[in-house]
Amino acid sequence: MTFQPSHIKLARLLAPSIALATSGGILALSYYTSPILRAIITHPSQTSRAASRSAGGASTALALSELRRLFSSGSHVFPQLAGLSSALSFYLAYSLPAHRAGYILAGGLAIAIAPVTTGIMVPACNGRLIELDERVNKKKEDAFELDPNEVVALLKTFEQLNAVRALLLGMGGVVGVWMALL
Repeated sequence: MTFQPSHIKLARLLAPSIALATSGGILALSYYTSPILRAIITHPSQTSRAASRSAGGASTALALSELRRLFSSGSHVFPQLAGLSSALSFYLAYSLPAHRAGYILAGGLAIAIAPVTTGIMVPACNGRLIELDERVNKKKEDAFELDPNEVVALLKTFEQLNAVRALLLGMGGVVGVWMALL
C-alpha cells in the first residue's frame, strides 16, 4: 500500500460516513416521523392530549405545523451534509486518479438529493404541504377547509420520495466505503 497523506485518509473516512449518517437521518423522517404525523391526523385521540382536544381539522393543522418545522430544520442540515460528502468524494476523485470513477459516482449519488428534492418532491408534495400550512396560518379565507385525506396522501408521497433520497445518499456512502477499502 502506498503512503497517503492524513487529509486523504480523513476524506476517505468522512465522505462515506457523512453520506451514510445523513441517509439514516433522512430515512428516519420517512419511517418514523412522517407516520407519527399521519397518526395525529387519522387518530387524534390516540396520539396526544393536544390533538385529542381538537377537531380533525385542528389535528391536521397541528401535523402540518410540525412538518413545516421539520422541513425548515432539515433544509438547514441535510443539503449541507450531502454537499460536504459530495465535495469530499469529488476531492478524492481528483486526488486519487486510480479510483476516480468510483469517487465521482459516490459524490454524484450523494448530491443527487438536490435535484430529487427540487425537481420531484417540491412539485409532488412538499410545495402543496407548505401551501396548506400557510393557508391555515393566514386564515384569510373563511371558507377554507383543510382536507385531512389530502394531507395524509401528501405525507405518504413525501415518505416514499424521501426514502428515494435516502437511498441515493446511502448508495453514495456504500460506494465511498467500497472505494476506501480498495
